[in-house]
Amino acid sequence: WRPEEDVTLMELADKGSKWQAISDALPGRSVDSCRICYNHLSKKILDDPKTRDIASLYVQY
Repeated sequence: WRPEEDVTLMELADKGSKWQAISDALPGRSVDSCRICYNHLSKKILDDPKTRDIASLYVQY
């Protein structure tokens, strides 16, 4: 996966797009591949201490 594909994937998924629509926007990427990549990226983001700190501050305020 290229970084620009990651960005497109995350943007479309965060907008609530269906996996088929996301796959269609990423030529050569299957629905399953998109879903797996999204899950991997989401976990990576949530495991980042900076992200956890920001989320904690958001919840506090």
